[in-house]
Amino acid sequence: MCGICGKLYFESNRPVEKRLVEAMCNVLRHRGPDDMGMYTFSNHQDGNLNPGHSCSIGLGQTRLSIIDLATGHQPIHNENKTVWVVLNGEIYNFQALKSELVSQGHRFYTSSDTEVIVHLYEEYGNNFVQHVNGMFAIAIWDEKRRRLVLLRDRIGIKPLYYFVGNDGLLFASEIKAILQDEVEREVDIQALWNYLSYNYIPSPLTIFKGIRKLSPGTMLIWEDGELETRKYWDITSKDYGYESDSPVSEEDYEEGLLERLKEAVRLQLISDVPLGVFLSGGLDSSTIVALIREVSNNNIKTFSIGFEDKSYDELDFARSVAGQFETDHHELVVRMNPEEILPKLVYHFDEPFADFSAIPVYYLSEMTRR
Repeated sequence: MCGICGKLYFESNRPVEKRLVEAMCNVLRHRGPDDMGMYTFSNHQDGNLNPGHSCSIGLGQTRLSIIDLATGHQPIHNENKTVWVVLNGEIYNFQALKSELVSQGHRFYTSSDTEVIVHLYEEYGNNFVQHVNGMFAIAIWDEKRRRLVLLRDRIGIKPLYYFVGNDGLLFASEIKAILQDEVEREVDIQALWNYLSYNYIPSPLTIFKGIRKLSPGTMLIWEDGELETRKYWDITSKDYGYESDSPVSEEDYEEGLLERLKEAVRLQLISDVPLGVFLSGGLDSSTIVALIREVSNNNIKTFSIGFEDKSYDELDFARSVAGQFETDHHELVVRMNPEEILPKLVYHFDEPFADFSAIPVYYLSEMTRR
């Protein structure tokens, strides 16, 4: 988990102050404690570029290092420093993409998955995302075209928020980073109604009026003074379906699903740091442990949370799965203390969210961080 943020002024007579980007990064440090990087640009910095639309921008990123610990500092740029990228997430097929891009003449200076995005964008423009397999929130700044591209993965695993004002645009992985600037704090009544109806606030609204969630499978593009929202994927897309005109049996679908699950697990095991699995003993996490055992010979670390209140405790199920697949299993039994946990959840969510599973996930995250 990393954090990304930035500010774009629509006119360059007001440069983005580094102290604003730094303040935005500082409230995201819990997302990326290993590194922090910033980049700023305005038209006045380089008179050799095409004049284009005047603007200025600042990008920031806080990094949790998983791939390329040594040289993966962000923002990452292309060879002539005209394309800059910040990424929160992982690009699972980055190795195959890198090989293809190198054969096309692109030169890499890191081993990180983020740099693949830089060169994919150079090669394919805004359509680069059609080549990407991963979970991500990405910001791309193209100096030559004076273009900012924000995009979020197909399912919306990684968060991305934005605010459009009269003079510019703010974006960040969490709402609290956007609030570091002079943004009016007003409750969105429709968002509040949605929360009371669904126990969460669906995109694109947030509890703060004017601050929006970028919807899954969507990109936001600012260029030539114009702002455009573009849907690049939805559930009806053909990316993962069968294209055969022949009849497809139930067994074919079962085999296809299993192979896709195995490939997804195999790709997500690529890492330069130790990996683990949150194991509840339920169907989904147990399936992942079983597939890891099938596609990898590496030792599997599993982590489970139990509760003193036995009506919430599922450790017996987790232990059974851990024993079946001989994992390196770790457990923590906690006593829920609302006075302790609720302020932390409020801080991290930034808006109302009524899902009890957030509590064990928070405790699990604290446990594995140690």
